[in-house]
Amino acid sequence: MEIDKFLDPELLADNASFTVNEEVRHDFSEDEIISMKEDFFSNSNYQDIRQEALSEFRAVLTSDFDTADILEILETLKTKDYGSTGLKRLKKDAKSKLKIINRGYDIVMATLFAFPYYEIERMAFYNKKGEYVYDRPMKQEEKQLTITGAKLKSISNG
Repeated sequence: MEIDKFLDPELLADNASFTVNEEVRHDFSEDEIISMKEDFFSNSNYQDIRQEALSEFRAVLTSDFDTADILEILETLKTKDYGSTGLKRLKKDAKSKLKIINRGYDIVMATLFAFPYYEIERMAFYNKKGEYVYDRPMKQEEKQLTITGAKLKSISNG
């Protein structure tokens, strides 16, 4: 007998021997990576805009501009989109997002549904989408056949 790589998500909760909340690895899809890269570049853009504005503002404070020039520079600064997040947070988020993008996965807390495979004495765990996550040897107390185990056998065979 082989461990199923997918189970119908609608049958998980009613047929699982038990559920556990565990940290699991989530590999990002191409779409998720693209979305995170877009967020990263948007974040970087806001940082650049803020740094430029800061430089212009410092120049106004330390130079001998006349009032009209100062007003023009300040008007230009008011029209820029700085985003709604503070610079420190932008820098921190950029650093962590880049690390996650380069790694390609994240560790997340997930509810897993346990299904026994008595013939091979393995306990398989599936996520809420019905996707196989991992398996392990059955513990001694899990080796006794239960009504739920009998249901699983009939579901996977039929």
